[in-house]
Amino acid sequence: MVSLLETSSGTLTNSHSPGVHCHWRLRVPQGQRINFTLTDFGTFKQRGLLNPGGRPTGGCQKYALLKEGSGKETVVCSGQERQRGVYLSEGNELQIETLGVADDDHNSTRYILAYNGELHVTLTLWRLLFLIHLLLLLLLLLLLLLLHSCSSWSSLSLSLILSLSLSLSLSFALSN
Repeated sequence: MVSLLETSSGTLTNSHSPGVHCHWRLRVPQGQRINFTLTDFGTFKQRGLLNPGGRPTGGCQKYALLKEGSGKETVVCSGQERQRGVYLSEGNELQIETLGVADDDHNSTRYILAYNGELHVTLTLWRLLFLIHLLLLLLLLLLLLLLHSCSSWSSLSLSLILSLSLSLSLSFALSN
């Protein structure tokens, strides 16, 4: 069974028994991405970082699996830090599978996977170049206004040209 979570922030915990997997579908408001932070309460041994002899293993205790709609999957593992950022989603919805884990002595490893929806604003390269072009156009028109203030062009006609150019450019940029 998959539980649906539709909140902008919250936590998922390992409060279930080892071997039990819980499935979640998380959705935050459109235009947001989901930022995940892991707080790991396990010992180095419980986190799979030390073998029974006390030597580092370089291993990973798997805590959760995050699946994007695009098919991208990310495993959330134990690590050296007690708390760390582990993932920032590409979209506003994903599937989560939390894993009940235990160490070799069957002690449950406790962790908290916190999530928070964050506003995501994209600026495509095309729009960025267009905005730079618009800024250069504005500077050019201001320069023309300064150079021709004493000529036959009145400042009113230059102001009208400037206003029209800016309105057309802005409306075109915002519509695409």
